[in-house]
Amino acid sequence: MIRETERTPLVELLLARIEQVLEEQRRQAELIGQLRDEIAIALEVSRWISVDDSGARHQGRNGDVTQIGNDWFAWFAGTYSKSRINFLQLLQAGERCYSLNFIPLNDRQRADQARVRGEIWDLYADLKAYRRNPDPALCRSSSAGSWRPCATGASSA
Repeated sequence: MIRETERTPLVELLLARIEQVLEEQRRQAELIGQLRDEIAIALEVSRWISVDDSGARHQGRNGDVTQIGNDWFAWFAGTYSKSRINFLQLLQAGERCYSLNFIPLNDRQRADQARVRGEIWDLYADLKAYRRNPDPALCRSSSAGSWRPCATGASSA
């Protein structure tokens, strides 16, 4: 807490600016909540929707805007991601009720999926074993060379 004797004009200015920033954050959080409510209601009562997205580069960053709407409403969201996951998050309006799942379409994709799952489960088993017995002799490098449980935690090889 700042004592009254320490409240110089500069301190007063800084305190006012901090309060202004906090108030802006509160208003933005409230607005985001309202926008999520609006898209949720619009999606609930709509028989159909259309979706479009567009991207542009601004100040050295790629930005994207997604439009969801129909004849009765239009909703826009600007993000820095143009992916199926981002689109699904926007469409769910903050309520996570669906997720994307990789469904292999051919034998090669099924084999790749099985291999990756196997590597993940092997790594998980190794991490569990190391957690039970943090022995440096158990440190190993994966085939990709990116994970190695060690005394200081996971690190790059």
